[in-house]
Amino acid sequence: MPITQQNQTPGIGPLITATPNRVLDDIVCARGGGVIDGSLTRDPSNSTSPEYLLSGMPLGRVTASGKYAPAVIGLGEAYTSGQTEITTTLASAIELVRRIGSAGTFQYQGLVGGVLTKQSVAFSAVDVGTGIITVTNLAATYAADAWIQPDDGSETLNTIYNGFNEGFPQRVTNEVTDSNVDLSFIPATAAWVLESGVTFWPVAGVFRNALRAELNVTGQFTFRESFVG
Repeated sequence: MPITQQNQTPGIGPLITATPNRVLDDIVCARGGGVIDGSLTRDPSNSTSPEYLLSGMPLGRVTASGKYAPAVIGLGEAYTSGQTEITTTLASAIELVRRIGSAGTFQYQGLVGGVLTKQSVAFSAVDVGTGIITVTNLAATYAADAWIQPDDGSETLNTIYNGFNEGFPQRVTNEVTDSNVDLSFIPATAAWVLESGVTFWPVAGVFRNALRAELNVTGQFTFRESFVG
């Protein structure tokens, strides 16, 4: 793990509680480990403390650097073809601006008429006070909870973050300077997965099946819920 200098006097800080969330069991890990890119990593599902990456976040690998980063930025509300807005949570809107910018492109993946569809979406503004993203017409009607994803390669699922110390969250910024901190970790290449603990995991079976298959292109993940319906 990288060593980060802490320039502060000893004292008692604000109370922060954390509940362990072990998502993976019987883990087989990649040799040599990996690095989570701190500059690209926040956890909008942890809206009160997004600087802490929670166990359960799907991760992909950035094409340019080979480092890992969250594969999901947030979820979109139901979208009707012809609209020029996608609404997400405030935390996800803030993270979209922080990670990609106030304008650019992201990947949008969700159900269109029951069929899983993914396309690149151009956006020109993000209102971090309302969660409204101004987009070009997607020419498709998406069901709620489509994935808003990056387009740097990390949108392709590679592993699931299982947390340090049996599922506890890990901070991705320096506590004093708020600067980004890369995290060394051991990415799982095979494991039993508790799907209910995976961040932003979809409800629809067709979406889940596609994500399971995507993870298993390079890994061997067995999903507990597959055995109980």
